[in-house]
Amino acid sequence: MVTECQENSISNQYNKLQNFLIMKAYNVRKGKSQTFRQQFRSFKKIDPASHAEYLVVDEICRYLSISPFYRVALLPVFKPMAVSASNSKESRIDFHLFLQFLQRFAIRATKTNSESSLSDDLPVIPSQSIQTDTLAEYCDPSSQNQLHAVPPPPVPGVWKKREITIQERITEYTKIDDHGKPQKLIEKEKHQSEIIHMESLDGEFAHREITHFETSEHLNDQLVHHDHGKEEFVHFKSQLDEYSRFESSIPGNQENGNGNAYQECEQPPPSPTIKRNPSDGLFTNSFASHFQHVQVNDMEGAEPMDPEKIFYTEM
Repeated sequence: MVTECQENSISNQYNKLQNFLIMKAYNVRKGKSQTFRQQFRSFKKIDPASHAEYLVVDEICRYLSISPFYRVALLPVFKPMAVSASNSKESRIDFHLFLQFLQRFAIRATKTNSESSLSDDLPVIPSQSIQTDTLAEYCDPSSQNQLHAVPPPPVPGVWKKREITIQERITEYTKIDDHGKPQKLIEKEKHQSEIIHMESLDGEFAHREITHFETSEHLNDQLVHHDHGKEEFVHFKSQLDEYSRFESSIPGNQENGNGNAYQECEQPPPSPTIKRNPSDGLFTNSFASHFQHVQVNDMEGAEPMDPEKIFYTEM
């Protein structure tokens, strides 16, 4: 029983390495219509003595971004395709055998995906007792026919989390101009974040975060400024590979470079009792362009006005 389990484990690892190599080759293609021969044709070399066409393993691994750890693990996969080098110590594999290997397993993976997509019956998750009995039957060495016929049970423990956060801040500024008319500015900032996380017990997971940002300014019910952006972060990890990507079009991240636009929305508004003019930063640039600091000229028989008595109130 131990020997059969070890053989099955080695076979599964070998199949995973084959799928890993196929996946790497697919990910670096320049186009969906590009064939394996076109993809690896630039790496092909010809031995001057035997005129055999071959590929250098180190060049292929660098092209596929395979780490040294997986490069050592893939040696059993490259061994049947190995070509002896008489005057060099570099590892070589036959060019045509490598293409046949990629095409054969790519066709097998395509057939497997098509058969699974045509199935209309949804898998039924068995109870814990049924899973235990099925697992014991699957590993029972007495029934060798069932060992290859019965598929492994579905993996329990997969969970999913979805979280949505909406934050909005509305700030109103009011000022009385020289003619006694009120001038009103309204600033709005809104963030909406969605987090989706899926994970299994063996450590494989998929994580995605999306944040939508929008800001606007209305002066006397007229739109004077509007901006919006999007930020996305994805992270996928399996037992054989890991991938992450971050994209951002939020204006605050592009201007400041530190990603503080989200934190700025959570800051409390300025105190309405602070006496400042627009150039001190209480108002935004667009607001300050419409409201300049009032300069009072001396008039005959009138006392000059103290600028400190001019204040702005946040409503």
